[in-house]
Amino acid sequence: NPVRVEHLIVMVPKAHLLERGLALDELMARRLGGHGGVARLALETMRSVYRELPGMHDEAARAAGEAITQFVHLSLLELAGRATAMSQREALRERIKQLVAARLGDPGLNVEAIAAALNCSRRHLYNAFSDEAEGVAGYILRERLEACRRELLRPTRRSVTEIALAHGFANLAHFSRVFKSRYGMPPSEYREHTRRLLGEATP
Repeated sequence: NPVRVEHLIVMVPKAHLLERGLALDELMARRLGGHGGVARLALETMRSVYRELPGMHDEAARAAGEAITQFVHLSLLELAGRATAMSQREALRERIKQLVAARLGDPGLNVEAIAAALNCSRRHLYNAFSDEAEGVAGYILRERLEACRRELLRPTRRSVTEIALAHGFANLAHFSRVFKSRYGMPPSEYREHTRRLLGEATP
């Protein structure tokens, strides 16, 4: 190149695409482009993740990688002439999941906030999660609870309150109630119980 240029190279494991039932041979050496459709969403996601990656925690980075893989998969389906309304819905669902992972600690993250961030209607958000019983709000709650559960298992000095607040829970009584409903015991008891089990299992 006669002038300075920058290249963003993203490598997606081939096995991750093959396990989704995608035949890649006919798509080799074909240009995806990035001016419209799902391919544009894939490109925007790659660029955004590249910019934000240094500040992402591990869980958000993994979720972003999964989102990129899904967008690449949908882009290749579109290139193969197999794009459908379903693939567009899946693309929106991946964008929602990526946003949730990036803003899990934001107590203001809800359906309205996601709709505003993605510039789409609440109806589109609900439609994107129409085949999942929990819906968008249920997905946010599940991800928050699972992130808290994982941190409770780690050797950290953070209190249960600090962990809950760090993952978007503003009402501690509500957090304790929904945690117990999902995992069978309050968070403090869950932490002590699992640590005892791990301690007994350690030689």
